[in-house]
Amino acid sequence: MTYNEFLEENDINHLRYINFTNENKELLKITINGNPSEYINIAKEAKKLEFILVPRVESEEYYKGLLQFVQNCWDGIYIKHNFLSQANKEEFLCGEKIINAVIQEINQNWNTKQKLAYVHYKIGKLISYVPDYNYNIRTTNSPTISGTRNIWKSLFDSKSICNGIIAIEQNILSRLGIKTNELSSGVHSYLLTEAEDGNIITDATWDLTSSLYGGKPNYFGITYEELCMQEDKVSKSHRLIDPPQRVIKIDDDELREIYYSIGLIDKNRLFPLPILGKTQEINSQNYNSIEEKITSFFDMFINEFSEEAKHLCETRNILQQCLEEIGIESNSITTKFVYDKSDTQCLRPYLIIHINNENINSKIFFINTDKMMVEEIEVQSFDKQYMTHKLDTTIPFWEKYIKSKNNNNKEQNVFDVNLIK
Repeated sequence: MTYNEFLEENDINHLRYINFTNENKELLKITINGNPSEYINIAKEAKKLEFILVPRVESEEYYKGLLQFVQNCWDGIYIKHNFLSQANKEEFLCGEKIINAVIQEINQNWNTKQKLAYVHYKIGKLISYVPDYNYNIRTTNSPTISGTRNIWKSLFDSKSICNGIIAIEQNILSRLGIKTNELSSGVHSYLLTEAEDGNIITDATWDLTSSLYGGKPNYFGITYEELCMQEDKVSKSHRLIDPPQRVIKIDDDELREIYYSIGLIDKNRLFPLPILGKTQEINSQNYNSIEEKITSFFDMFINEFSEEAKHLCETRNILQQCLEEIGIESNSITTKFVYDKSDTQCLRPYLIIHINNENINSKIFFINTDKMMVEEIEVQSFDKQYMTHKLDTTIPFWEKYIKSKNNNNKEQNVFDVNLIK
């Protein structure tokens, strides 16, 4: 649709963003003011429309109209809610389906705390935290850049970072009529929600592991002072220049009552954390060696938690805790995200766990979510196939073992290749 054709059918006041080419002045990029359902003719006729810019926080009615609009666009459209990321049509439609499914699960008679708690919990089932290494502000025109920050692409890929997670929460809660604000320290984002009796601080990103594995949330209804105290001398991720006001505290009893009232825990008000129960079962049995015990644990993990295992960052956290539970000292465990060397863009991370103590002589366990198994892999074979991200500045732990082997030709190979089914 040309610029003149657009003006014949629409008021110029509705046009907020327009770019022209130097050659034929075709209208390529627009966003519109109002409910998108009123402009279906543009969606059908603007065959060279490259992208639309939409709010990330609006009413449910608005997003119903936006869904109708995008359904009528050509397949080459991209949907943006900020200037750093975008989703294609397939990703948008998938993301909308997921969001609407969550909203359907929420009882409209619940109060704000109950609705917030359900969304907070649901984020852990939908999203895994994955560092956005590929973000580059100089190349934001690329549809692949910073995609994890986009609401709909994040839901399509099941991965995001803190500000993308907050964007999803705000989007869903706005459709439920709940007002929110993003709190950002510059290095981390979390959420402030307006409830009936005050403001509530939540951090769904830091509670992803708890939400995914059924544990008690530690960052729901926490005060700003408590946040700062908990991370004192460790991090300043939550520190703000202007702390929020009228923040209310949700104590343990109220938290359990909220989660019980929305059906997430049983009448005993206990958070199940089923992986802990399974780990304790492993602990109660007798094994000939610690290696046999670890094998039994990984067998259980893959059989019982295959869906959760796909959330690598959260799985990294829970496996560290479970391995300590079965008797491996924390300082004997090293975890790392690695990439196949053929994956030059580092788009597909894998999780590895290295255990080394007086009872276990340097074993690397590879969490293979493609085949859904845990592999024990020999260090030099591992080094030939996998790498860390170029922006990961820590020295790979396995380098010293490779040097040790190269410096001592008589050394026996202490690594065996073995598949734990």
